[in-house]
Amino acid sequence: MGQPFRDGEFITESEMDRHPYYADFAAKYGLRYAVAAGNVLEPGMAFGIGIQHRPKDGPFDDSELERFARFWPHIERATYMQHQLQRGGAGASDYEALLDAIDSPLAVVDDRGRVAHLNPAGREIVDTRDGLSLEAGRLVFADSGARRAWERLTGTLPRMLIATGPASAVIVPRPSGRRPYVIDLAPLRSAWRRSGRAIVGLASIADPDATRSLEDRLRDLFNLTAAEARFAQHFAESGSLDETAELLRLTRETSRWRMKQLLGKTGTRRQAELVGLLLKSASSVLRRS
Repeated sequence: MGQPFRDGEFITESEMDRHPYYADFAAKYGLRYAVAAGNVLEPGMAFGIGIQHRPKDGPFDDSELERFARFWPHIERATYMQHQLQRGGAGASDYEALLDAIDSPLAVVDDRGRVAHLNPAGREIVDTRDGLSLEAGRLVFADSGARRAWERLTGTLPRMLIATGPASAVIVPRPSGRRPYVIDLAPLRSAWRRSGRAIVGLASIADPDATRSLEDRLRDLFNLTAAEARFAQHFAESGSLDETAELLRLTRETSRWRMKQLLGKTGTRRQAELVGLLLKSASSVLRRS
């Protein structure tokens, strides 16, 4: 489990015809072929997602499987996070440990707009004091407009707990002249308590100038050459070997050779598996430059 697959990898056409799922359910709704993925949340609890074709559309081809594989790591990660945040009996330390394991800057705020916990990536930002700092448990903004926007936004959190959709963003100008931070604030409907305070919001802090290229990240992770990393980056973005070869002006033979090198260095066996691994790596690219 964990890697996307096609049903044809495990069952033949004739076996499909006899299988109760296909005979009694899928056929009834005009469905036939599937691509799917799943994993285990904890002992006795699993999750998965699948997409199906109609019989006339035929089995999923390699490009369709690759596109599915591009989204699967994000679905998998979001499901794990939701499970951790909503599982019964989870305490503040569980939530904080989860936030600390995420590379993106995150903060949780209480019903008075105070920061109850800031993960290491978030603390790295406020420690620079470039338009945003943390004092006495509160975010402090050098720009008065950003401060007022944050106060308005945190003041609406209790009401947003019964609403739908994300909150608005706060643009934070920086005295250094670098591009502004962007803080997105969303309500936590499954709120927990910390030191008697209700935790009701999750703030993500984006620094547009702190993005490290995926190409550099892949070179470090898998000991790739510059050419291999460039190829891997474009392949992760397009999910297509032909598109990558065309974009980089490579012959079919060269692109296949590069793919063989990538599979070997990353320890993957299929292109779909490689895409999933590259996108998981991309999720942790955001860091200070």
